[in-house]
Amino acid sequence: MNPTLKFIFSLSILFPVVAGVMRYKNADTSFRPFLYLIFISLFNELLVGLCLADLSREIQTLNWKIFNLIQWVLLLLQFHYWGRLKKYKYLFTIILVVSLAGFVFEDFIHSSIYAFNPVFLISYSFVIVILSINTINSTVAEQNQSLNKNGLFFICIGLVIFFIYTIIVFLFLALDIKTETLLMRKIFNIHVYVNTITNLIYAVGIYYIPVSGVHDAFFRKQQKNIL
Repeated sequence: MNPTLKFIFSLSILFPVVAGVMRYKNADTSFRPFLYLIFISLFNELLVGLCLADLSREIQTLNWKIFNLIQWVLLLLQFHYWGRLKKYKYLFTIILVVSLAGFVFEDFIHSSIYAFNPVFLISYSFVIVILSINTINSTVAEQNQSLNKNGLFFICIGLVIFFIYTIIVFLFLALDIKTETLLMRKIFNIHVYVNTITNLIYAVGIYYIPVSGVHDAFFRKQQKNIL
């Protein structure tokens, strides 16, 4: 696909960003980590499309690695605020520390930050899918009304779609399947459509984020524990 067209598709992130700006003040503050991720994603898409496209592959890879790390931390924090990790007291801290240690080992000791290192990428994507499915199941079980206006449900559906696709791509790359093959080209070209669809789903989810107070008490409690 033409790089310009890819960049235009990537700007579908504007839909959840606009929804996030509109809802930010009155939305339940427990959704803040996800909103921050959406805002950072817009900045990163503009950075990549307007500034990094013509720079070296090393710089683009470094930016991609940093973004993935930020994305992982914010999403793990988001599920923590949603109460998905509350069953075990120190589970959030253990997962965070182990994953960061794994990232440092894989990208700075075992290999290079400029290389494709799949273990961290596949692992955190898998954890996000599991947490999202767990949240969806809990939401369906606990919801007494239609889910068509449940922001949490829509956001997790978007996360499942995006990260299942991400796992498939990373697995193909980890198996060293050549990127120039017809199959890999098709898989990579699908990315722009998967990204666009999930951004639209995120926009709907953000629009239906509950008003302040629904999860705020838990958010404040967990925030104090972390700080």
